[in-house]
Amino acid sequence: MVKRSAWASAALLGAVLGLLAANTPAELAGIAGYPGLAPNSGSAFSFVVLGDNTGGHEPGRWAHAVDIVNRLRPDFVLCVGDLIEGYIENPAAINSMWDDFEAENSQLRSPFFYVPGNHDTTNQTMYGIYLKRHGVDGRAYYSFDYRDCHFVVLAVNDGILKPELLAEQITWLEADLAKAKGAKHTFVVYHRPAWELKPFWAELAKRLDPAKTTIINGHWHQMSFGVQDGIPTYVMGCTGAGTDADTSGSERLLMQVSVDQGEPRLTVAPIDQMQAGEALTRPALAELDQLCRLGVSALPTGGGELAITLANPLDRAAAVDLTLSGGDWRCEPASRTVALAAGGNERIAVQVKPTKANPSRLDVAAVFRLTAAGGAEYRRTVRQTLRMARTMALPRLGRMTIDGALADWGKAKGQTLADKSLVYAGAANWTGPADHAVRLLAGHDGQRLYVAADVSDDQIRTDGTAPWQNDGMELFWDARPAAQRDGKHALGSGQLILPLVGAGDSVKPNWYVDKRPIPEGLVTAAKPRPGGYVIEISIPLASLRGGLADDGTLALDFQFNDRDQVKDEAVMSSLSPCGFGEHYQTTADYAVAKLR
Repeated sequence: MVKRSAWASAALLGAVLGLLAANTPAELAGIAGYPGLAPNSGSAFSFVVLGDNTGGHEPGRWAHAVDIVNRLRPDFVLCVGDLIEGYIENPAAINSMWDDFEAENSQLRSPFFYVPGNHDTTNQTMYGIYLKRHGVDGRAYYSFDYRDCHFVVLAVNDGILKPELLAEQITWLEADLAKAKGAKHTFVVYHRPAWELKPFWAELAKRLDPAKTTIINGHWHQMSFGVQDGIPTYVMGCTGAGTDADTSGSERLLMQVSVDQGEPRLTVAPIDQMQAGEALTRPALAELDQLCRLGVSALPTGGGELAITLANPLDRAAAVDLTLSGGDWRCEPASRTVALAAGGNERIAVQVKPTKANPSRLDVAAVFRLTAAGGAEYRRTVRQTLRMARTMALPRLGRMTIDGALADWGKAKGQTLADKSLVYAGAANWTGPADHAVRLLAGHDGQRLYVAADVSDDQIRTDGTAPWQNDGMELFWDARPAAQRDGKHALGSGQLILPLVGAGDSVKPNWYVDKRPIPEGLVTAAKPRPGGYVIEISIPLASLRGGLADDGTLALDFQFNDRDQVKDEAVMSSLSPCGFGEHYQTTADYAVAKLR
């Protein structure tokens, strides 16, 4: 296995400084119509930026990106962090994740620079391993110079988001930029967009020259551009992580940056559409169209047999690599290769069993492999995502008062969230029901949705910098008619983050998905109680629907966030009725309620 740490990559850069042509090839001067301008000067270079690899990692995506980057031959490659899945504390397992990534990344033929993401440095154990494997002089942040440009890598992500580390970086950055004030351009790269962190962003922005700075981030899994306090800022889409490719900017992307005389030009392209030019012959594409059909039965309730059917209508054999993946499912077999004879059909029986109540999705991937007459192998991947249907009771209620008291809920039982299987994030931080548990109540009166949560919490913390980093509730909905629910967020769906403000005595709503206005008519209340707090909300159903038709159903999901202080570190955990947290990425897992 080849390991590329940042300092080793920096050393490699010096070896390539004199390799690129400094002048226009003489042959161009004699070509008719040549304008006499050098297409690439001696200061010209290019580098590639790769996006998040994890947070829904899909095997093979990063390896494909490495192959494409090798064909582009950039001077070097930057990432934006989130290279391994993380969110664990076992050192052997953490190192194994890094070994797997580095083995895949070792095929890259350009120097590679590491940037820490929250999946890479989720906790202090992971942070220590990151520093050992990829740190520079014992730090997760560093800088280097190349062809009159300065590159700064910072450590900004939720895993290591401590005030003292951010302050330490600002002090270091001030001295670093003073040494590099002659640079024609400065690129600042880090994981989480920092303008969300207002105190830190203010200190960072005032030290950067907007006319000579470009910021590149990741974390959001969606490409976007904006000018923040005069500074051009790009949020890179993902490269290997799961994504909703039908949403603009959410395709798996590769960014190529061309620089000449300190002037950068950034171009992005869907990396799934980039491959060797000779790979897609017309006859091969026609055959793949006939071959790549995947039939999958519905997920059996409670477990049982899942049937997968394959057919080969061609006049020669093919093969299919099947993989079933889902953290909440045990599959036997989880993977196998199926040989498809010419004209043959195969039915594969897989025994599946959920490992928890309300299991998350099960992904079925089939890589079809076909060898053409000339010996070249063609591949195409077909995927299907299977989900268990979830329902919830949403009874009709009488007149309700939103006051943070539960007397008018009568004898409603609701749903109790007090089991570790329902802690989808920060499970290592959850110490039991006294630490964080919820009695969730929901209903309607035909006009309004009512939600109440009686939350047990041994520490009420409201000092987080982002809304979701405080104690409080998140509400997710898809109020479109059932026939229109395609799993994607759109008009009629949304997410409200309702963090506590102060000591649990008020709520400050934030709309997260697409940053739309707070639904008209929203009423909130919160009230502390011994050992916890009560949060209560009411929203007009018409506001949730956004003018769409009402078919008598409503899809809902919830998340309850708990911020605790453990010694000198703030830690988070989150409870959800389903025990998994893809609510903001897809509405497909929301529980459907009938408004009766």
